[in-house]
Amino acid sequence: VTDSLPATKVVIDNFKAGYDATMHLIEQNCKSIMHITGNLTRNVYKDRYEGYRKALADRNIPFSEDLFITNDLSEQEIYNAVTHNILKRKQLPDGLFATNDSAAAYALMLFKEAGIRVPEDIAIVGFN
Repeated sequence: VTDSLPATKVVIDNFKAGYDATMHLIEQNCKSIMHITGNLTRNVYKDRYEGYRKALADRNIPFSEDLFITNDLSEQEIYNAVTHNILKRKQLPDGLFATNDSAAAYALMLFKEAGIRVPEDIAIVGFN
């Protein structure tokens, strides 16, 4: 949504959505929450990212660049993030917040194919 057009807009509160999605994972006892999002120059992804950061801060969970991935959220990029980043770690994050549902669903499939139990090994929230 551009602010430069004087037009009626119907929007959701993306900050609150990011906050609530992250808080849901925290309430499931997740403490190491990976965030995969799109380009932060787009207000949708920037606001969801800021909600993620605020939820972590409110629960005294430090933000880690190591748990943050930004890409175009395409199937190929989600495949790369899961197989070449997340699954290569000594310890998996215990939560994943993906800022679109298809990315979350594809990550879920990749985890299951790798023998990772969802939500026991990693809980996933998608929001779109």
